Parts: sequence; structure tokens; C-alpha cells
Amino acid sequence: MSLLKIKEDSKNSIDNQAIDYNLKLTPTERLQQHQASLETVLELEKAHKKLYAKPQSTPQNPHSSRH
Repeated sequence: MSLLKIKEDSKNSIDNQAIDYNLKLTPTERLQQHQASLETVLELEKAHKKLYAKPQSTPQNPHSSRH
């Protein structure tokens, strides 16, 4: 693989603007950003579980009066 190809691939796979932006944040701002992202992920997980939850089957009472 040529050096030029490696350089092109790395340009396409690394978002330098995002890195620069995050490096300019204070530690507090980074924590706030992390917390917001975590809350989003937890909400998505909660919605996923609600959407795809299997219905709970109710156990039959062996003493029921069905005839």
C-alpha cells in the first residue's frame, strides 16, 4: 500500500474537526457532553426494551374452577 493511499484513508476515517472541537472543551464541558450522550443512550435503550418487550404470560392457577 502506498504512503499516499494510507494518508488518504486516514483523512477519510478521522474527523479532525471533531477532535479539535473536543480538545477545546474544558473538563466540565466534556463531562456535561458525556452525561447528555449517556442519557440519550439510556432513553433509547428504554424505548427499545418497551417496543420489543415480549408479553409476560400469566401462569395458570392449578386450582382454577374451569370445567
